[in-house]
Amino acid sequence: MGFALTQGMIIPLADHLSFAAKRMRQGLVMEYPLGAEVAHLYPDELAVARGRN
Repeated sequence: MGFALTQGMIIPLADHLSFAAKRMRQGLVMEYPLGAEVAHLYPDELAVARGRN
């Protein structure tokens, strides 16, 4: 599966990563109740996000 990062995705992705890094530094753990559904519905996208493309 190919994946192209568009210009419209750069700012939201950077913002998401910034807040995720901040939460990690603060030791905050967030549960994601839709994890199983996301994995089932979007396996290719999840693989890209996890670096397994």
